Amino acid sequence: MKLDPSYDPPGSPPVDRYAQRANAITAALDEPATQRLLAQAFRARTEAQRVVWLHRAQDRVGEAVQAAGVSPCREGCAHCCRIPVLITAPEARAIGRATGRTPVASPAGAVMAKPGERLEAVQARLLEQRERLLGTVSGTPCPFLVDERCSVYNVRPSACRLHVSIDDTSDPCDTGPDGTRTVRAAYLNTHQHLAFAVAALGMHQPVADIRAFFRDAAGVHARGTGATS
Repeated sequence: MKLDPSYDPPGSPPVDRYAQRANAITAALDEPATQRLLAQAFRARTEAQRVVWLHRAQDRVGEAVQAAGVSPCREGCAHCCRIPVLITAPEARAIGRATGRTPVASPAGAVMAKPGERLEAVQARLLEQRERLLGTVSGTPCPFLVDERCSVYNVRPSACRLHVSIDDTSDPCDTGPDGTRTVRAAYLNTHQHLAFAVAALGMHQPVADIRAFFRDAAGVHARGTGATS
């Protein structure tokens, strides 16, 4: 699994500095170590173990971002906590175990793989769902955002671990005070990685926005999750 050095939003004109930043992250990624962790995820016997190994593999991307030093993402910036956050059911259950909350079994707007559907098709539908959600949940804080910090940081889902701005500043990520500002930041394109997470954790399970899984969890502090961001 290699990082796609392209960036979002799709269809934007190429900007050399963005491509250079994406390539710097790709170069810093320890690909062999990432592959070993992904292999462990597929060999894991339980759902909980698969989530842990998958997240460890994704954290290698975070390490590459830090090593490259090309992202404005920083502690205390919570712009990305006010946009759609599509998570898998196994990740929702992991958050539930850490917080004592029970995620909704059938979340609204969930995407599920159809029998025999290829991963590429699922990925396309996930992107379509995310675009739809931009018009409804943008500006609405994640239910686990507390004092502008993630209260479930150690068990945060794939969408959060792989969401990386490669823009000049964090300003383009800001949805504005009423959530109506259009977000058009340059992000590292990790859509393929997110689709891979869906495949690793079970394509037959629902994928939905975190707010749909935890409708009653607004402002909840997680217990024992090493809350930080």
